[in-house]
Amino acid sequence: PAAAAVALLVIAIGTAVVASLAHSVPRTRQAPAALPGHVPPYYVALEFVQPHAQEGTTRAAVTSTATGAVLATVSVPKPYATFAGVAASADDRTFVLAAQLPGRLPSAHQAETGTRFFKLTISPNARARSERAHLTALPVPAEPSGALVRFALSPDGSKLAVTVASLGKWTPAKVGPPYLSVFDLRTGAGRTWPTRPGFGASLTWLADNRTLALAGAPSFAFRWQVRLLDTTAPGTGFAADSTIAVRISSSPRLIWREVMITPDGRTLLVARETPRAGEWPTTGTARLQKYDVRTGRLTSTVDARQVGLGEFDEVQWSSRSGRVLITLLPRHREQTGPGVNTERTAAIVVGHRLYPIPWSRTAIEGAW
Repeated sequence: PAAAAVALLVIAIGTAVVASLAHSVPRTRQAPAALPGHVPPYYVALEFVQPHAQEGTTRAAVTSTATGAVLATVSVPKPYATFAGVAASADDRTFVLAAQLPGRLPSAHQAETGTRFFKLTISPNARARSERAHLTALPVPAEPSGALVRFALSPDGSKLAVTVASLGKWTPAKVGPPYLSVFDLRTGAGRTWPTRPGFGASLTWLADNRTLALAGAPSFAFRWQVRLLDTTAPGTGFAADSTIAVRISSSPRLIWREVMITPDGRTLLVARETPRAGEWPTTGTARLQKYDVRTGRLTSTVDARQVGLGEFDEVQWSSRSGRVLITLLPRHREQTGPGVNTERTAAIVVGHRLYPIPWSRTAIEGAW
């Protein structure tokens, strides 16, 4: 439904547009007892087991959004070494975890070393802690070693989309060209589309449970696309089964960190950085922005702040329309003390207001 209403458009983001953007950080308010924006009351976070570690074994923590209380923890099943990612359905009870085998590929390249998917079902109100989380292996093939794997769970929890890409010299030859697979989690049946290089790092299911939004750009092309793939279409190829929702003309002076479409297919969320020339260590301005998909018009700058390179708003959850977001925010200065990711805080974003919520110092990502 969203794809049918979308025409080809170009969002030109140049000097004139950048100069007109608001640079003020949204006002921060304390979260009230009732969470604003009707956000999910629970989430699953990936946390390092060792509080002083910079990498290594993670566990899944079932967490209260309002209080940060950990209601249950799930260890990675043997023979896997760590959880590499988490995705959520819309029912706030069903999640998918990616477990990774031990390996020695360079962590800077984010290489997976063999990935298997597991379904996590939570019952946060169960009296016994042991009954609050249940982990089962999914009937989905494991992904090969040396692949960069990204995945997303459909809102109804019935389908899992998985993109797999090679990592150049760090990738074994068996990985092959990049591809996208969509699996029916009830039967294990899957369908695969070869994709273009540069696509698949960002993927989002729309609310209809059949349309998948993928963002990407060829290397050094500075032209981003968001394509809407009909996963039920009778076509035989990625290009035939998908339509271009948005084209974004960029430049070498912009670093695109996240590009995604809200579940209703109407709003584009863009997290990007503009480095400041001649600065070391490299600093710049990070912005989280919203665009209207149908018109290409910039509708708001949700957040804008001065940061170091690599610090940006990481959107963890979006409401159907994108009016309410949950995001990890970069802090203005480095924090000291034990733990990892201490430069991040978590917040609910409603309009231009931020409501801080508890976030573990050892957590690296979460799914609502």
